Amino acid sequence: MKMLLLILKHFWVRTVQFKGSTNLQFCIAMILAGQAVSASQMIVEEALLKKRGYPPLQVVGLEGTFGIIIMCAIVLPAMYFIPGSQLNGSYENSLDALYQIKNDYKLAIFCLLYLLSIAFYNYFGLAVTKSLTAVHRTLIDACRTIVVWITGLVIYYFFDKSFGEEFDSTYGLLQIDGFLFLMIGTAMYNGLMPMPWFSCCREPTEELMTIQANDGNIQEDTSAENATEKTGLIRGQRKEPIYS
Repeated sequence: MKMLLLILKHFWVRTVQFKGSTNLQFCIAMILAGQAVSASQMIVEEALLKKRGYPPLQVVGLEGTFGIIIMCAIVLPAMYFIPGSQLNGSYENSLDALYQIKNDYKLAIFCLLYLLSIAFYNYFGLAVTKSLTAVHRTLIDACRTIVVWITGLVIYYFFDKSFGEEFDSTYGLLQIDGFLFLMIGTAMYNGLMPMPWFSCCREPTEELMTIQANDGNIQEDTSAENATEKTGLIRGQRKEPIYS
């Protein structure tokens, strides 16, 4: 679906000459459409994991299988015949990319590492969705941008200035402020930073422990299926009882 949006955007931009605010509005609409597709994907994944009971590894395999079929049968052939600046006048020349990978072992190694990293990333993301919810996965995934930005700065200033990212003196402080708000918001939502003095952040009193009168055994409900968007990241694993 995302690739279909990119193809439609390419044809639309080539057909219509945008000027001024019209171009900006179209780009914003495409971004919102992409976000809607990503959100829909997470909702479907959560339904498959929790309501249907599929294991995360199986869902990753299904997504990968359908992705390969759609890419090889529809997307890549369509991108090959779309006019563009690539070799042979294509928008995306997949055959040339395969030849480059074949003739350069370093490129082949990096492609293999990329495939492995994406596979593990998707699996762990679905594992978080199954154990908690898609909302928790989204909040945790948002912090990935912070790690990427810090890694780019470290590479630039401590290893090689031809790689990484230089600290922008104009917008760098704004980036830091944004990342701080992101981290604080994520920590507050997941119950890692309790703020009881704010009524909107106050944890509601709930009975998590059931004490049986006959023998005093304590039963605890920590099932992943009972996790909701209000379940804290660490709070859901807490062992001590909370009494009203």
